[in-house]
Amino acid sequence: CIRIDNFFDDPVDDQRDLVLLTDPKSVHAVFIGQFYANAELESLLNLLSRTLQAMGKSLVVHFFGYGSPPQVNPGYQFVAHGALPRDELVTRIAKWDLALLPYPMEERFIETSTLSFPSKSRVYLAAGLPIMSWARDGASPDVFYREHYGHHYHNGASADGTEAFIWSVVEASP
Repeated sequence: CIRIDNFFDDPVDDQRDLVLLTDPKSVHAVFIGQFYANAELESLLNLLSRTLQAMGKSLVVHFFGYGSPPQVNPGYQFVAHGALPRDELVTRIAKWDLALLPYPMEERFIETSTLSFPSKSRVYLAAGLPIMSWARDGASPDVFYREHYGHHYHNGASADGTEAFIWSVVEASP
């Protein structure tokens, strides 16, 4: 998926006030779907919040879907928005900084991790968000994104380059 809307003129009337959706104190991450890889999500959130705290920033996680997080960590703020239809979801999450993609790493889920592809990935791509995952090497989304999404993707479980990736998210222009 390639976002091409950057190449079109902005249809906003020049008489209207523009609001830039940036937060200099925080990074706003998005997680959609179900809580099925809870240990991986917790590891991803802990890594992300620790790295951002070292940069003097906080983490705000926006959740879209049913259910609630397995636990609340004092290192980040969690905001539940409920479930939305796919097209509305794409439009709504596109304004934030980063998408989160935890994927099962336990040995008993090796077939799931290597043979399936998470549907939330398509929503993240449609929204044009950079993606940070926590997945085993060789997991289907990890292989796909490394090859096709380049510097807009990072697997936090591999540890190398995490700080540089987060800096690229922090420094991205609105």
